[in-house]
Amino acid sequence: MENKKFKAIIKYGGLLFLLVSSLSLIINYQGYYNNQRDMFIVMGGMIQIMLCVLLYFYEILMSDKIIAFYKSFHFYVAAAFFIWFLVMTPIAYYQKYYNAEDEAFVGFRRNVALFSNMLLYLTFVIAFIKCKPQNLSGEIKNEVL
Repeated sequence: MENKKFKAIIKYGGLLFLLVSSLSLIINYQGYYNNQRDMFIVMGGMIQIMLCVLLYFYEILMSDKIIAFYKSFHFYVAAAFFIWFLVMTPIAYYQKYYNAEDEAFVGFRRNVALFSNMLLYLTFVIAFIKCKPQNLSGEIKNEVL
């Protein structure tokens, strides 16, 4: 991220999420030991990651990086996370209606999670193979290590 405003949004959003989720875990500490998910923490984390991805996409669109975005490893990671979160967020939201006796939902949830995870990690593998190494400033190196 090069935009200072975007960096501040991500920084303070992350700190707010950390504070609120820590307080939630302190208040409801039994849920942590009973494997109960706090939907506020799950949805807050998803919103924070989606915010980071969307701000990254916006920064790419508004800069000259759009010319060679397909060479950037960061773009593939952000795109894979974006698709994964679009698919998995509704599944996490409807998790509270999860019933082990409802075989249709169990199978659907398992298949959606399996294929979305496969797509996520396959995209990472393709990005590692296709993209050239970058230095810390985001410029693509010409030589191979």
